[in-house]
Amino acid sequence: KQVPTNKWYDANFDEEWVVLRMKSDDLCFAYNHTQPSNHKRKEEILRELFPKLGKRIILLAPIYVDYGMYTSIGDDTFVNHNAYFMDGGTITIGNKTAKIINLLFFINPPNFHIRFL
Repeated sequence: KQVPTNKWYDANFDEEWVVLRMKSDDLCFAYNHTQPSNHKRKEEILRELFPKLGKRIILLAPIYVDYGMYTSIGDDTFVNHNAYFMDGGTITIGNKTAKIINLLFFINPPNFHIRFL
């Protein structure tokens, strides 16, 4: 399925896109809930989720993927916990790549006196 070009497009109301995203959500759920020691099952799920998947890939659960079919992951790639592949466009990760994906967020109290207690 291809997104219309040069126009605002909301895939949340396109039944075909919703079905594709639900399939991806189900595969992510299966991957994220498979025992880490079950390498064979985890690889089967990844190969179904990412048709363009290299060899010797490590993706640490949990992972989140919009579609999967628009992501290409090269050989010998490592991706850390909590990766989100927002692949409404194309994502290409080359060979021998490490993606350390950790986003940390905190808020300082607005009153600076409280911050220094």
